[in-house]
Amino acid sequence: MNSRNLQEKHLDAWLSLTRNALQPGQTVRLPVLSGSMLPNLPLGAVLEIEPVEIGDCRYGDVIVFQDAPQRLTAHRVIGSLGFGSMRLFLQKGDNNATGHWIRGAGVRGRIRRVLPADEDETGALVPHSRERADTSRHEHYRNLILYWPRKIRDFLRR
Repeated sequence: MNSRNLQEKHLDAWLSLTRNALQPGQTVRLPVLSGSMLPNLPLGAVLEIEPVEIGDCRYGDVIVFQDAPQRLTAHRVIGSLGFGSMRLFLQKGDNNATGHWIRGAGVRGRIRRVLPADEDETGALVPHSRERADTSRHEHYRNLILYWPRKIRDFLRR
């Protein structure tokens, strides 16, 4: 596949995710462009992303979310809170020092498998790293207890 066709394919996948247009059973593939999830998601690897209902996102899942109008990010879920129909996720890149809260409405999909950069069909399932999530979870729960009321109030006002 030439470079132009691959770019068009990635653009179509990106548009499907940002417009929340993935149908059940449909998947899209996008390359990893940052090192925030090293070593589990190496630069250049291809992520196969499936649609996910907000209620199906679990601790340890790697989700894809839209954190800016022009940007999609794949990070691990290390916590969640529900407020009526609103859901918040504490997400963190495996290679990042800290995590951040995001609204459930920003979640666009979940990583189903990771393919090598050459898009080989022998994709490995994404490891659900409980150990990585547990370490971050303790640190973030401590911060949650100390700063929760102010941070959640400020976040909900955005």
